[in-house]
Amino acid sequence: MILAYRHTGINVSDLTKSLAFYESLGFREVERRHEEGPYIDTLTGLRGVRLDWIKVGAPNGVFLELVRFDPPRVTRAW
Repeated sequence: MILAYRHTGINVSDLTKSLAFYESLGFREVERRHEEGPYIDTLTGLRGVRLDWIKVGAPNGVFLELVRFDPPRVTRAW
């Protein structure tokens, strides 16, 4: 049995357009952040990841997290 539900994360390529879309459905911005560093590296399993996210809430209390994921840059060794 599910006892609690926190939120669903959705990867997006454009936070501004995605926010506008979800706001048109009745969601409202709750929080916004940029994150990078050891915690995010551990969470994703990749080194050097950067991400920006906006958490939006629906009137019924459901939250979505819109995430723009910026993977680490890959450079060739040669």
